[in-house]
Parts: sequence; C-alpha cells; structure tokens
Amino acid sequence: MQTNVFLNPYEQPENRLTYSFLCVVEHLSSRSVTELLERIGIAVPFVESHTVELLYGGHEANPDGSVEVNAKQHNGLRIFLENKTWRRALDVEQIKRHMSIHLQNPKDILLVITANKDDAKTLKALGDDRIRFVTWTEVLNSLETLIASGADSDPDQFLIRQFTEYLEKSDEVWRPKMIDQKLIATYSKHLSLKNDAEKFVNQGWRLIEGIKDEVHAKFRQSIVSAKMAGHWGRLGAECELTSAPLGQWLFFGIYLDTKDHGIEFKEPFTPEFAVFLDIDPKRRERLATLKGILESATPLERKGFEFNFPLKKGWNPWRLCLRRDPLTEHLNAEPSEICRLFQEWINFVISSEFFHRLSGITEEATT
Repeated sequence: MQTNVFLNPYEQPENRLTYSFLCVVEHLSSRSVTELLERIGIAVPFVESHTVELLYGGHEANPDGSVEVNAKQHNGLRIFLENKTWRRALDVEQIKRHMSIHLQNPKDILLVITANKDDAKTLKALGDDRIRFVTWTEVLNSLETLIASGADSDPDQFLIRQFTEYLEKSDEVWRPKMIDQKLIATYSKHLSLKNDAEKFVNQGWRLIEGIKDEVHAKFRQSIVSAKMAGHWGRLGAECELTSAPLGQWLFFGIYLDTKDHGIEFKEPFTPEFAVFLDIDPKRRERLATLKGILESATPLERKGFEFNFPLKKGWNPWRLCLRRDPLTEHLNAEPSEICRLFQEWINFVISSEFFHRLSGITEEATT
C-alpha cells in the first residue's frame, strides 16, 4: 500500500503516529529498513523488498498495521505492529488476541512499541519469543543513529529527519534532557512576576477596602451595602442597591483580568479603576422595552460611560454599563483622590435618568 507523507488522514494521536511511522518505513530504502529492523531487535538478512499495511479492522483484535519483508530465507516475514504512547497503557489481553488471531505463520512477529520501558517485563512474562518490544525513545535513537552513520540515500535522511522532528514536536515521544537555559530563565521570571502580581492584588485590595466605607457613605439612600469581593476578574466593592427590579447591582474597584468580562483594557495589560452597573441577563429584554431608555443612556455616554446595551458587544451579558481609567493615569494619586473619583462616577450613574428608569420599575412589571 502506498502511503503519502503529506496525507495523514488520522486525527487520533496514536493512529497518526502509526501512519507516520509506517509511511517512513515504506519509503525507506531496503538497506535502511534492514538496519532499522536490526537496531530494534529484528535481525534479518538484507531486505530485498518490503510493503506495509495500515490499520487492520473487522477482527476481535486489530493490530495497528504490519510490514511484510522479503529477504533471503525470510520471504513473507510479516511484522505486525501494536503502538501505544503515554496516552494509553499496554493491554496484555489485546496482545494475546493479536497473537492468536493474526500470527498464523511461525515466522510472523508482533512488534510492540510503547512509551513505557517497564512494558518489557510484562511482555517477557508471556513467554512468547515471537513478541519484540521496543520503546519509542529507542526507535527515535535508532533512527538518529542511522542518520549519523549515513543512511542509504538523501531521501532516507530527509524522511528520518522529518519523522524524528515530528516525534519530538508532536509531544507523543520525548527523551530526558536538561531543561533549556532560556526556559529556566523564563520560569524564574514567571515566578518573580507571579509574586509581584500577588503583591499588586494585596495592595489593590487594601486601597479599595480603605476607601470603601467613605465612598459608600455618600450614597446610603441608593446603596444598601458595599462588600469587598475578589472574583470575575475584578476586586473591590459589590454594592446592593435599594431598588433592583431588574436584578441590577453596582461595583467599584479595580478591573484586573479581561477573561471573564471580555472587555479589553484601554491600554494593553493595564488594570483599571472601574465602576460597573451590572444586570441579570434574563432581564435585558425587559430593559429594552422601557420607554425612553435608549435616549436616557446618552448623557452617561457623554461622560465617558460605555454600554453593553442595546447591542451586545461580545462582553459578559451581566455587564451593562461601566466607566474606567487605566491605573497609570493616577500613579501619584492619594487615596482621598481615588475615593472622590469613585464618588464622582457613582454619582453620575445614580443621578442619571437611565438609572432612575431602571430603579423605578415595579416588581410586578418585571414578572
């Protein structure tokens, strides 16, 4: 069967690896095949010709493929293949079924290739000398030795190099080696940055907690409570409102992770002071029916507020309206200044016609 290096039809990783390996074997020269088989424990006189068969099917046990070798005194030698990587463990009962169903000729061999060298002991315990075992690491080493010794032809060397690169980069096979110096330095930097990130969160928490009560004090008629929380990519005060017929609530604090919200920072990778007016997504349709609601949002937009309404911008649907500044715009600010900033923004929201229309709906009207 003619395989094609560039037409691997399989998605399942083990099947892709099997196809790629058999493809290389099929297209190698007879001399290179002879040397490869010898290096992985199957000694035959010089191979005159060889063919491959891909995945078997229709039996109680189906090997992953086979190679038929024609050589002096070994014509018709068939080497069946069973492939396992780190994803799937060796199944001894499967091996027994392969032996009983497919190895009908006394010369036939079952080549088992896995990622676990300890499988050698398991297979040896079966006491069947028709089984050959090798790890994928040993296959990789054997192929690279072939290159070093000068494979039979330039196409052979090209095929082997491409396959060994695939083995390494696909992550199906790997060999122990010292970690790259750049990776060590990168991970060290990661740990350092992680430590600094934790310091940032702690300092941010202390800043907002320190001004929370003063911010809240100005709006006690509209805000029932302001409780510190750190979730959904933000840390600060989640505020329960006096009237929330659409499930709305208010947040003020630091927006520090875009993953949940889907709202990109104004400046890349720069956390922001923010005020959010959030809403229960199930009530958005009810919100859209309120008379004059679209027009009432305009004054807030003129003051720098952004809306996820009426259009849904791909943001988290809980996020309705927000105002934010990158922290870098307030580098030298005193806590009292940050307090006044939040009070100003919250005042814009609470005194707006938009907010009053949301808050003025009767509970009966929302059902």
